[in-house]
Amino acid sequence: MSSSKVILIAPPTPYSSIAGWDEVAKAPLEGATLAGSILKELGHEVHGYDLRLRPGDIAQVFADLDKAEAVCIAGTPDSYCFLRDFSRDVQTNENSPPIILGGPMASISWKLILEKKLAEFCVIGECENSLPALLNAIERKESNIAVPGIATLREGEPFLDTNPKPPVVLNNIPFPDYSVWVNEFESTFPELVCYSTQRGCPHLCRFCANPWKALYYADKKPVSYTHLRAHETVLDLVCRLLLEK
Repeated sequence: MSSSKVILIAPPTPYSSIAGWDEVAKAPLEGATLAGSILKELGHEVHGYDLRLRPGDIAQVFADLDKAEAVCIAGTPDSYCFLRDFSRDVQTNENSPPIILGGPMASISWKLILEKKLAEFCVIGECENSLPALLNAIERKESNIAVPGIATLREGEPFLDTNPKPPVVLNNIPFPDYSVWVNEFESTFPELVCYSTQRGCPHLCRFCANPWKALYYADKKPVSYTHLRAHETVLDLVCRLLLEK
């Protein structure tokens, strides 16, 4: 098991939430929380900073970069300006940890992100399998890292070795550990949490806004996919959430 320090960031948003959505926006990011939970279960020391809720914590983030193995950023579509400015400031230090970008922005715009050198790695699609493998490769100081579902620069060009492996088995994902978020949920449980009981879609609609998703688990040919949590695990999750609450 690893004991390296990993910084996890939920970027601030430039937008104000509309009425009714403002309370939902206070819930911890689901994907980022699961990523942090898995890394913590594997032995990593995870320091999560939700800058949506506490933008002033950015100073603490920079102070915490010392001896970090990597910085993982949950890239939402409105995170570009933050990523641009953050990467510029981090990269002024030649010993700075690599930036790993996940989330929708990484899956959709990985070529642009890598071309502009805003991150060293982009996680394509689900991260539960690829992110731990990538961190292991970084710890071993491997050159020419090639992990399924991880895009990086190779000879100055954006490079994706292979698409992600088959979809993650949701029943195997651990219970979310919200204490990974420093200053926010270390000692208190969130008032509201969001949790998906399925991923993907069984259809291939021509008018879909996200047709890229159908390509990531296919062999150069779009394929529909969906994967669900077993109802027993959903019930167990709800019961555990109520007990934690």
